[in-house]
Amino acid sequence: MNRILNRGGNGNTSSPSTAVPSTSNSMDVPAGGMKPVTDKDVEKNGSGISAKDHLTLRTVFMATLTAMGGFIFGYDTGQISGFLEMPVFLQMFGQPGPVTTANPHGYHFTNVRSGLIVGLLSIGTLIGCLIGGPLANKIGRKFSVPIWCLVFCAGVTIQIAVADGQWVGIVMGRWLAGIGVGGLSVLVPLYMAETSPVPVRGAVISCYQLFITLGIFTADCINFGTETRTDTGSYRIPMGVGYIWAIILGLGILLLPETPRYDWNHGRSDRALTTMAKFYGVPEDSKLIQTEAAEIEKVMQATKGDHPWWEALTGPRMLYRVLLAMGLQTLQQLTGANYFFYYGTTVFNKCPHSFSQSQIESLKLSIPVTHGTVT
Repeated sequence: MNRILNRGGNGNTSSPSTAVPSTSNSMDVPAGGMKPVTDKDVEKNGSGISAKDHLTLRTVFMATLTAMGGFIFGYDTGQISGFLEMPVFLQMFGQPGPVTTANPHGYHFTNVRSGLIVGLLSIGTLIGCLIGGPLANKIGRKFSVPIWCLVFCAGVTIQIAVADGQWVGIVMGRWLAGIGVGGLSVLVPLYMAETSPVPVRGAVISCYQLFITLGIFTADCINFGTETRTDTGSYRIPMGVGYIWAIILGLGILLLPETPRYDWNHGRSDRALTTMAKFYGVPEDSKLIQTEAAEIEKVMQATKGDHPWWEALTGPRMLYRVLLAMGLQTLQQLTGANYFFYYGTTVFNKCPHSFSQSQIESLKLSIPVTHGTVT
């Protein structure tokens, strides 16, 4: 290391575990004599900048742009609810049957067919999540994002291109788009966490969830605007709009730097320091940058070599963190919110409502969800 730390000789006291106690972004008690960064520390570094001043325009731009990954997730989640009850979509990919009160158009989806159309997206996201991390470690966080945007666009293209009756094409298109969404769901929060300043890191990462709800809301609005069309544009237009969000993210990320942690771990410490200083809005020799660089170096030294997978559970407080994350995710799913995002229009359509009214009810449902995320 050249300007702030001496790489490999900074008094590293890390344990053999890959789970390294953090002094700036975790609940662990500081180790090795390092002290948490406070507002007073910031003022002492001569910059005169407090924690609240670290929300720079550069950070706002980064958070807004990268959060489009969450918007893509939410948009693809929200649009399928309206498709399942669109008359043209039913005629194209549903099964013919008698005209009844439940099936006024004479077409319907069996539980298996609708379940495959809806659920293959989630299967794809699982695969994308598993691939996304290793790929990002090899080629970088920044350049992984456009790849996953292309995968998502390929899935959308398949869905738009399938002909009458080829419902399997819709299923496979959603599966491929889900792989792209899954990769982005790993890369976007990772990029946010490794790039944003510590004082605003939680707020920046939460933008991902906010944009998921905004994506669901936007999909409901667009579905409502196209559902009266009597041609395939009723569902192809909402699908095609998905290209816009992927293009914004895939090209926009090229305007941003690689994450400081990835640069540091690959021997580009000068560039990492420059990136941190720009996002913090402080000089490169400030105490904040010094502390953050020491943290990155400590983790890098601890994760060198081969480590067994169970260190993810046996490291300091790691079992607690894993169980907490699993519990939160499980309980969130058990609230049943995703059921209404995927099948809301179908549920409301079984009530004495017109299809347009059912779309409005789904739209109403997404409004409090978005408001709750903001508040």
